[in-house]
Amino acid sequence: MSTAYRSNIEYARSLQEKYEYYLVGLNFTLLALSIQTAKFGESKLPVVLELLGWSCLLIAGVIALLRFRMQPVAHKNIALLQKKRATLESCREGAQRGTREVLLSDADEIIPIDEAIRRIEQSISENEPILQNLENSLILQARWHLALFIGGFVFIFLARAYEPVVKLCCN
Repeated sequence: MSTAYRSNIEYARSLQEKYEYYLVGLNFTLLALSIQTAKFGESKLPVVLELLGWSCLLIAGVIALLRFRMQPVAHKNIALLQKKRATLESCREGAQRGTREVLLSDADEIIPIDEAIRRIEQSISENEPILQNLENSLILQARWHLALFIGGFVFIFLARAYEPVVKLCCN
């Protein structure tokens, strides 16, 4: 990878991390602030909207925390898969140069290179779907977090705006 490409990828990751941490912080801040400043009146609709908002913000925050917990696992699995691909490539190059046996560090044994290639390919093909499922799960969690955060914000906004709007319209 070129230095400019790597630099842009690192910058993009940095921005994404900042955005995610900011959104989670904002999520819990809005939840805490809305709970602390809640004033329930006579009308049931604002109370229901407020409680829906709190629920959405709480669930969104928990989903975000679960996603943060799983991200290192995903990155570790990506790194292990990349290592296996690099090992596979070096085994294939060795086989082309005439190497007949190789030391497999995972099994700590010397085996024929064809067997090593077969084992590594099998391991990669078994782990790719698992990693894809994990990635899909993290993407789904991010979508739910954002949707619930927006929903919670809107519910609380509507709950707080209900009485002033009714007073404006009805008086």
